[in-house]
Amino acid sequence: MITNQTNYEIAEDLDTVKIEVLQAALSSTHALGFISSILAGICGILIIFGDTLPIKLSALAGLLTAMLQHYYFWRGSLDNKLLPVLLKYGTVSFDQALSYLFPAKAKSLNTATFEERLQGIRKLFFRQCGLAIVQSVLTLLSLVMLLLSAPS
Repeated sequence: MITNQTNYEIAEDLDTVKIEVLQAALSSTHALGFISSILAGICGILIIFGDTLPIKLSALAGLLTAMLQHYYFWRGSLDNKLLPVLLKYGTVSFDQALSYLFPAKAKSLNTATFEERLQGIRKLFFRQCGLAIVQSVLTLLSLVMLLLSAPS
């Protein structure tokens, strides 16, 4: 059934749908955080027990990538909780509340539009996914180097 919606109704619904889609994407990153923790543990073990410097360096790079990935995971989790607040109260009230929590960021918060905020959250999500891939490759590389350096 096709309904006649005005452009305003469609735009308002579109913002709600965008937020719900972003929330679903951000919620799905819990698995990435769990896997990243396991890979970070493997990298830590490889740093301690790795035989050669390249193994230790690639494992260290994997561990540092895990730390950065966990920062993005935290930011994504925070944004996931704050998105409904942004939608409910609008950008002005939202910025005032955020400036209470993060007074140092108060000036930069007042300039972002609603769409820019959603784009920033989207970028954050893709950075986290990219870092999870990089961390996986670095951990795998460390393990392969360890296996290749093992005495036959």
